[in-house]
Parts: sequence; C-alpha cells; structure tokens
Amino acid sequence: MRTGEGMEEKNKITVREGGWEDYWILRDGIGEEQHIHAMNRPDIFADLEESPFSPEDFRELMEDKNGFFLVALVDGKEAGMCNVKLKKAPVHPVVVPRRYAYIDDICILPDYRHMGVGKALYEALAARIRPMGITKVELKVWAFNESARGFYEAMGMKPQNIIMEGRV
Repeated sequence: MRTGEGMEEKNKITVREGGWEDYWILRDGIGEEQHIHAMNRPDIFADLEESPFSPEDFRELMEDKNGFFLVALVDGKEAGMCNVKLKKAPVHPVVVPRRYAYIDDICILPDYRHMGVGKALYEALAARIRPMGITKVELKVWAFNESARGFYEAMGMKPQNIIMEGRV
C-alpha cells in the first residue's frame, strides 16, 4: 500500500453560513469567551455557570439584516464560530464615511485551537464581505489575550486605538 492510500483525510476544515440550527455553537462559544474573560479580568467580568447568550439573543441575531455568522467545522464537527456585524461610521464632520465589518465574537472550541480554524473563519469572512465593497474588519481584543492578539496580527490586523485604565 502506498503512503496515504486508504487513509482518511484528517482535520479537514470547512466554513459555512450559520443558521437556526446553530444556537448551541454560539451559546457554547460565547460561554467559553465569558469564562476566559472572567478568569483574566474578574474585576470586570462575572464567571457565570451558564452562557450569557440566550435563545432571545439568538433570535435577534438571526433576524438582524446587518450581520451574519459563520460556523467552522473540522471533519464535519462544529469547531468554532464568528459573529459579524456590518457597520457604518457615524455621520460626523470629523469622520470619513465608511463601511466595515465588526467581529462581535470569534471563538474556537478548546479541542480545535491551533489547527487553522480561526484562519479559515477569517478568510471566509473576508470572502463574504469583499463583494459588498467592504475592505476593513474591526474587533475588540482584551490586552490579556495574547494568543488572540497574536492571531489577529498574523491575519494582518493592527491596533487602531488603545483604551487605557488606571486606579485612583
């Protein structure tokens, strides 16, 4: 038998549009995000037993015409998600009019991290927004999340602004 003959391909990553059947991946992904944030910034985030993403939140997301979400699968199993809002800069004399995609949530389930799932989601997002004439993606990432920051930088993102805090 030649190398690879009869062997099943492993870790095949695909990305599809999210739908009504995908509540649980958003619920679990956002719950995982909440836990990570609570562990690293307990002064800001509550460590909840349940995901803060409710069925009502999901219904609102599904009915929002200015957003979409993507689901990544590894070997046919849900591995991560990316929730995106399509936004316009506020109308103001000091701001240049523009449209952009805002990543509200991106989460890779723990068993699928560092396998290329995030990159596949980001590339699918880019492919989805380019035909709309949107060429910019924005998001908020917490300073403690060095892994996520490194990933976003690897995708070509750069800091746009920095929010500072201090105790008095």
